[in-house]
Amino acid sequence: MVRHTSLLISTFAGKLRGSGDITTNRVCNHTKAPYRIGSLVSVCDHFYTVAQTGEPQCYELATGEEVWKQEKLPRVETYGSMVHADGRLYVISTRGDAFVFTASPKYELLATNSLDEGTTASMAVSGGELFLRTARTLWCISEKK
Repeated sequence: MVRHTSLLISTFAGKLRGSGDITTNRVCNHTKAPYRIGSLVSVCDHFYTVAQTGEPQCYELATGEEVWKQEKLPRVETYGSMVHADGRLYVISTRGDAFVFTASPKYELLATNSLDEGTTASMAVSGGELFLRTARTLWCISEKK
């Protein structure tokens, strides 16, 4: 039996340059941030993330200051990372609901789409196409060619 007496929850961002002790390269370290499994995504001067329980957030890259945090999205639990493509941020829930946001310091939910099939993986982006893997299907979403 494993017992946990404490849990450190953190959102960490650091500069990419450096060698040796790089602790001074830290941009932010939020130790009371919501639990996350996925990675942060950086776009221009901001980085974005979503908690496992569905709270999307935006932070200023230079300071680590929170720009926006939204209430929990409906029907959301996610194990994947947010991804960025063409000025938009995408995240998919374990129920197969895909949420599309603007990659902007102003919060804007553009769309919610449902696959009616569960997923546990992040979306992938390649060649202008979005790939989603569900329990039974591999989806490719792209503009009509």
